[in-house]
Amino acid sequence: MSNNNNRYITLLKLAFPICIGRMSAMLITFIDMMMVGTIGIASLAAIGLAGACYSLILSLVDTVSPTVQGIVARRVGSDSNAPKCVPVNAGLIYVIVTGIPITIISYFIAPWFFTAVSSSADVAGEATAYFQIVILSTIAAGANQCFSGFWRGVGKTKTIMWVVIFINILNVSLNYALVFGNFGFPALGSLGAGIGTFISIITVTVIWFFITKIKFKSSGLLNCFPSFDLIGVIFKKSMVLSAGTVLFIMGINMFLFSASLMGANELALANVLLRIHIFLLVLHESIGLITGTLVSRALGRGDVEDASIWGRDAVKLGVFCAVVIGLPFLIFPSYILSYFFTDENITPMSDISLMVAVISTLITSITCVLGKILICLGHGGRVMWIAFLIQWFFILPLVWFFGPYMNLDFIYIWVVYVCHGVISAMFIAKIWGSGRWKTVSV
Repeated sequence: MSNNNNRYITLLKLAFPICIGRMSAMLITFIDMMMVGTIGIASLAAIGLAGACYSLILSLVDTVSPTVQGIVARRVGSDSNAPKCVPVNAGLIYVIVTGIPITIISYFIAPWFFTAVSSSADVAGEATAYFQIVILSTIAAGANQCFSGFWRGVGKTKTIMWVVIFINILNVSLNYALVFGNFGFPALGSLGAGIGTFISIITVTVIWFFITKIKFKSSGLLNCFPSFDLIGVIFKKSMVLSAGTVLFIMGINMFLFSASLMGANELALANVLLRIHIFLLVLHESIGLITGTLVSRALGRGDVEDASIWGRDAVKLGVFCAVVIGLPFLIFPSYILSYFFTDENITPMSDISLMVAVISTLITSITCVLGKILICLGHGGRVMWIAFLIQWFFILPLVWFFGPYMNLDFIYIWVVYVCHGVISAMFIAKIWGSGRWKTVSV
């Protein structure tokens, strides 16, 4: 077996558990929405609104994960004698310092905010109750990201997969009990879904602590204070990623707002296509994340050539996976979309749009793979700036111009939107080719 084949197998073996874990989380979110949706449209709208806001808040703390991953992997590669869990401790300090004010502010402005953005008093009330419960788990959620980054950094991705699957099953079980009042619990509706999510996040934090403590004894977890230089690196790089992530999520919401101005069908189609587009790229992001570990290890031991080869092979594997995964969507677009739409008037437009999404992933996969690698290497600032500038100063203005202003068909704004990943790929590939990432310290 050739060396390249060995590398591809290694990448898939390490990336597949991450992919399974992320897809599990996506599936569980969908099941949660189905559960609450049986209660009523107001409850579904409430947790949809509150959940979107919670995800935006979490992006301020969960970006610590790739930073911790890159530092841990680099130390593993260099055979550092420093305690392995010190970067986790630094990440936890970041999460606590940023998470406490975020939690307090978000909790107390929630009633005002949801009343202001919702025209329904019922939706605002349920959204506030749900949000105020889940926002209390912000610090725990950030801590989970620190541990996930650490375990990716040491290459133990199967552990991450099993923890994620377990906690998602627990979340569904708790929601089944608390939303509908099963197993002797009171029926709390959408509030029960919030409580179930809160308990699940707290539980997984405890699990991560104990399995890390058991597996990595005497590695300094919570009993070895990190250097101020390390804390500074964690804060600087995580905050840059947080700002970029928030702006990117806001950009997606602006795209959906533009689609909503074109009509209900366009908004529904935009939501479905975005979810499918994300699904098609889950494996590529997983490949990029684990390649970040392998490249960091190579740089840690001073093998720049090996680091470059890992990045090159990851891109090749990503493009190949884009072809394999996307082929069924390209051949049977009507069949796949029939699970989402029954309106025959929307089918022709949606078929073409889905095919465009699939074809674009061939190039967008490069953005996902190299972008994640660069972020793990501590070079995420430039990646985020590229994403922000292209999205806000090129893509979104054109979406508004072709959509709400010119009132053209949906396909025009969708083609413009997927161009974001295509254009980003060219710039990110140029950053990788420049080789500046080889000298970035973390």
